[in-house]
Parts: sequence; structure tokens; C-alpha cells
Amino acid sequence: MVDAVGPRGGTAGAHPRRLPGLVWAAVAGVACLACGIGLPVARHGRGPRPPPAVPGPSCSFEVRQRAAGKGLFDVEGRCPGARLAGFAPTEPAVAAHLTAVTTARGVPLVATDDVFTLPPGGAPEDADAIRYTIDLDALAEEREDFDLALRTGASLVAPASSFVLCPSPVSKAGDIAVTVHMQPGERFTSGMRFDGERYHLGAHEVGVSTYGVFGHFASELIELPGRFALGPPPAPPGAEPAAAAATRAVIELVTLEGPLASGAEERHAWVERVARAVAAFYRGFPVARMVVVVVPLPGHDGVAFGKVVPASGPTVLLTVGSSADAAALERDWILAHELFHLGVPSFAGRGKWLDEGLATYFEPLVRVRAGLLDPALAWRDFYYGMAAAAAALGAGRLDAAQDYRDVYWGGALIALLTDLAARGRAGGGDGLEVGLRAVLAQGGDASTVWSLEDVVRAVDGALGAPLLAGHTRSYAEQGAPVDVDALFAALGVRVDGEQVSFDDDAPRAALRRALVAGDPAPND
Repeated sequence: MVDAVGPRGGTAGAHPRRLPGLVWAAVAGVACLACGIGLPVARHGRGPRPPPAVPGPSCSFEVRQRAAGKGLFDVEGRCPGARLAGFAPTEPAVAAHLTAVTTARGVPLVATDDVFTLPPGGAPEDADAIRYTIDLDALAEEREDFDLALRTGASLVAPASSFVLCPSPVSKAGDIAVTVHMQPGERFTSGMRFDGERYHLGAHEVGVSTYGVFGHFASELIELPGRFALGPPPAPPGAEPAAAAATRAVIELVTLEGPLASGAEERHAWVERVARAVAAFYRGFPVARMVVVVVPLPGHDGVAFGKVVPASGPTVLLTVGSSADAAALERDWILAHELFHLGVPSFAGRGKWLDEGLATYFEPLVRVRAGLLDPALAWRDFYYGMAAAAAALGAGRLDAAQDYRDVYWGGALIALLTDLAARGRAGGGDGLEVGLRAVLAQGGDASTVWSLEDVVRAVDGALGAPLLAGHTRSYAEQGAPVDVDALFAALGVRVDGEQVSFDDDAPRAALRRALVAGDPAPND
């Protein structure tokens, strides 16, 4: 899970804070007690893979709304033949709002060590099914947290982990199919994988699962060119054949109930413009289906917060101020930052600085290339952000960094140095984005989990030289000084307060223009 908090430059990427009427979860996301493996372990693409998992049970959960307008749901879960130890809620706060927890035959289950299990002497055939009632309204009233449950008007948003209990012991290969039955006039949607009839998530994804939306809300579809529909992916020597291009991708734009100064058409146009800019960067939108949820935030005049949850299917959740008009949406950077994340793998262990650094570096360039941002504003933010993070590179402490500026802007500075090195090679080289497209071509979108080493190896393989590996070693691990003033002067960028000027006669001005322009599309 990754997030961003506006406005730009002051709090970008900071830990979520309490906003009026809402309590945001910590950046680390929802903790999972019984399913606590952090992020999905499934991965696709080349490089070392985890050992095959033992086939897990196939489970199904039926979630039924008890009454219209209410967040009270009766749930029945079945994992036929699994002989489970029990079922586990992923948060103590969820457990407190579960009632009538029984087997399918009505035998009460016992809460032991955060897992609901059969009482002593229970029949083994009762171990593969559970029934319970979850009161999401009460959970929302208690916590006001969209990572648990949040109500706004007749809309309710909650991750699947708040209404689906995790089979225990968890299996990396177990599939859970979820069907939600709403009362007449009520609706449900989710970023979870959808086969046209049921939603799906892996058993190991329950604790970090994406959001579901219940009740009354507006929704519309935005169609985009699919993965590599705008041009073929890079194919370095020895690479496995890339998957065929996807002709179509779909974003479901969901707006929860609440006052908003922007109109539906303005929000649609905003999301589509930004999504198309991201699609142009990746040569097609990086995922086939996703959901963007707009949560109205009273008393604010911009996009205040954003978070992408890629596990079980990507959802980007945005809190949009009730006073944010179309002009405020056009100034926003958070949506582009979150959508950019979709084309990069989630990281196992080390590498948050690269994950966030790539999004922090490329988000302004994506918008500049699409005509959505003045290049001077991008370079101003680059200068102040990177100058503040340069000391972290000198100390080689990015993996251990606690300050978000070090993580986000330190990673962005390494991305800039790598991009310049790639483009500055003899005869002209490909930019860093070519390496990222190569990772995506090998299956590395945000729903997969790669190691830092595998991402670096794939990027450098496409670039034809160990450029990212060298900068990772020098600046993120060992520590080496970076003179940001001298670097920007060589690029022909002068920043004086809020004013930015460019010198096209500077030694590396051509490289500056190249990275702003980006790599040409195949038909350019």
C-alpha cells in the first residue's frame, strides 16, 4: 500500500494525519493477525520465484445486506473439505463487531488466539464453514477509517478484510470467491478481481485486500488503451516473449455521497486525462481493471489524500475537498502519483525508496509530457525536494530512512541520476522509463511482489548497463555525496525562490530537454 498527502512540497507522502471527521490508518496499512504476510506473495515475470505453494482450499463467501440503507451484513463462508483450524478476523476492531459466529449448522464457535475455532468435541465436518454477522456501520462509527469502515451519507466503504474472515491456516494458493447480495436499490462494487459474476482474492491477500463500496454512489466507466496497446514493450536479448498487448483497460470511477463543488463531468475528465497520461508513459494503461473511489471531504478545497491498494485488485482511494472545483482538480498531483504506482511491482522487504522515488520523479514528468503541468513547476519541486534529501544519499541510509522526504525525494534523486546516466551514454541511450516498461512487460505491475534486486536487474537488462544497480549501491547503500546545486546548474536549471529559469547553453541542457520530452512513441 502506498499513499500521498497534499499539498505538494509540504506533506507529499507523509503519514496520513487526522482530518476533520476522519481517522486515517498508518501508512503501513491494515495489520493482519492470522494472515500477516504483509503483501501478496504471488509474482509474475522473470527472475527467482518462490517455491510452488501447496494447493490451498477454494472458499466462497456469501455476503448479504440485512436491510436497505444499513451496513449490517450476514456472511456465510465455506471451504469444502478444507478441515481448517478456524477463521480469523484481521483486526481486533473487526472482531469486536462480529456477532452470531457459528458453524453452518449453527454450532457456536469459540474465539481463541484471534481465531474462531470449533469448541472441544466439535464435529470435523463443521470445520470448513462459518456464519457470522458484521456491523460495518458500528465499525465506521467507532473508527471513521476507510481502512476499516467509513460511512459518508448513504455510501459505505470498507476493505474486504472487514467483512471476509481469513481461513486459518492461510494458504498462498487458496482462492476466495466473494458474492455480495444487496437489498433492492442498493449497490456494491470493488476493485477485487471480478470474473463477471463473483469477486476473487487469494486467502493470503485478505489482510491487505482492496476496498469494497456499498449503498448509494455514482459510478461510471472510463475506457483506456490496455497494456502496451500504444507500442510494443522493450525486448532485451534473452528476454522471455512479452504477453500480447491488451486492447482495452477500464477504470470504474466511483463517487461516494457528499457535497462536491466539481461536477461529475469535470471529475470524469480529470481522471481520464491523468489516466491517459499514465497510459502514454507505459505505452498503455498498466492494469486491465481498477477502481478509483472519490471520498468527499467537507471543508477542504483540493485533493487532500490518496492511497493505492493493489492486493486482490487495485483501487485508488482519494479524499477530495468539498470546495475543490475543476481548477483544483487540474492542479492535483496525487492521482497521477497513485496511478503511476500501478505499473511498478510492490516490493518485498527493501526498496520502498525506489518504489516511492520512481513515482515522485516520474509523476511530474508524466503530467508535463501530457501538457498538464508547466515544466518550470516540475523543476522547482525537483530542486527543493532533492536538495532536502541529498544528505540521506550521502549517508547511504535510504533503506532505513524514517523521514518521508528522504524516502520519496531521495529515491527521486537516484531516479534522476539514473535517467541522466542512461540518456547520456555514447550514441544516446534509452531513458529509465524503458527499463520500467521492461519490468511491466515481464509481469511486474503493482499486484505482484518483486525484490529490489529483481527490479534493478530487469531495469538494467533493458538499459544494457548496470546503471540503476550502480546508483543503488553508491547512494542508497554505501553513501556518496550529491551536489544538487551543481547538478541543476549543469542541466541549465536555476531556481530562485519561486522563480525558475532555463539555460539552454548549459553542458547538460540537452539531457534535461530529453527527459522532459520522453522517449518518442513508435509512431512519432
